[in-house]
Amino acid sequence: MINFCYLSFIVTLMVPSIQCLLVDEGNNEPCIQGENCLLPKCFCLGQKMPPKNLTVEEIPQIVVLAFNDAVNVQNYAYYLKLFDKTRKNSNGCPIKMTLFVQDLYTNYTMVKDLYKRGMEMASHSITHKLPISYWKEASKKEISYEINEQKSRLVQKAGIPDREIRGWRSPYLQPTGDLQFSVLNQNGFHYDASLGIQRRNLKEELSWPGTLHYKWPFKCEINPCPAKNYSLWEVPVISLVDQDSLYPCMYVDSCINKPEVEEEAFQLLWKNFNSYYARNKTPFILNIHARWLNTDFQMVAMERFILSLLGMDDVYIVTMHQMLEWIRNPVNLTDILDFKPWKCPENGSKTTVFSLTFLASVLFIGNLFL
Repeated sequence: MINFCYLSFIVTLMVPSIQCLLVDEGNNEPCIQGENCLLPKCFCLGQKMPPKNLTVEEIPQIVVLAFNDAVNVQNYAYYLKLFDKTRKNSNGCPIKMTLFVQDLYTNYTMVKDLYKRGMEMASHSITHKLPISYWKEASKKEISYEINEQKSRLVQKAGIPDREIRGWRSPYLQPTGDLQFSVLNQNGFHYDASLGIQRRNLKEELSWPGTLHYKWPFKCEINPCPAKNYSLWEVPVISLVDQDSLYPCMYVDSCINKPEVEEEAFQLLWKNFNSYYARNKTPFILNIHARWLNTDFQMVAMERFILSLLGMDDVYIVTMHQMLEWIRNPVNLTDILDFKPWKCPENGSKTTVFSLTFLASVLFIGNLFL
C-alpha cells in the first residue's frame, strides 16, 4: 500500500491539512460494489446500474459538455452564446460545461470570465505538442511539468483556486501510463478523463465512470494504460457513433462520416444522447473541440440540441466535477432540488460581466480568425 499525501488548506479555518490518496499496487481482486468498494470513495468502473441501487426512473440524466484546448477569440463567443445564463436546468440554475485548457494560445482573461460564470476548468497541458509519441514516452519530469505547470498557470493567470482544478485530460487522448496517474495522485487531482472506450453501435451496453482502485477493467484502446491501482476517478471517453451508425468517433468533430446539413449534425448529437437516456441513463459526456462550431449549421445544431435537453425535466447539464459529486453521493430525482453541489451560488452569480465594448471587440476580432 502506497500512501500519497499532499498539503491543502481547510478554507474556513485557513489551517493546513494533510490529504492522502491510497494506492494499493498489488490488489488484483475483482471490484464488487458494496463489498470491497464503497461510496463515496470507491465506485467500480464498468458498473451498469446506478449507484446506491437507485432505479433508472429515480435518477437524473446527467449531460456533460466537455471542450478541449485553448480558450481565445476563436471560441469564446461560442461559449458565451451556448451557456447563456438564461439557459437553466430544472432546478433553476444555469447550465455549465467543463473546459480542458491548454496554455498554448489561451487568453486567461477569458478563462477567468468563464470560470466566474460557473464553468469548470481542468488541466490539458502546457505545450499540447506533437508528435503524439511524446505523450506516450514522456518521462516523469516531462509529464509532471505538463500537468502541474498548467494547473499553476490556471491559478496564477486566471485566479482559479488550486482546489477547484480537479481534472486532467491528456492531449490526443494519449496516456503516459502509470507515470501519468502517479503524478495526478501525488498532486491532489481528483479525476482523469483520458482513457477511451470504443462503442461501435448504439445498442452496446453503457457503464458508469468509476475509480481506479481495481485497475482499468476495459480493453486498452491507446497504450499505455495504467497497470496499477489508484484512488483517482476515471471518466472514460466513450466514443460516439456517427449519425448514420457507421463509425465510432471519440470526439464530435472527429467523425469520419461527417454531417453535411444541420439535421444530420443534430441527429449525431441526439441519437447518441438518446441511446443513453432510453437505456440506463448513464452520464452522457459529449467530448468536443470548439472548431466543430465554426460551421454555422453545426453551431445551430448544437444550440438546438441544448434547447431540446432543457425541455426535459429529468436532464441536467452540469460539469464533470458536479457529475462525480452526484455519483459519490447520489440523491433521488425527487430530492434533486436540495442537492447542494448542483445548487446556484448562494451569493448569486460570480460573474464579472465584461463591458459591451469589450465583448463587441472580442466578437469582431474573433470573426477575423474564423
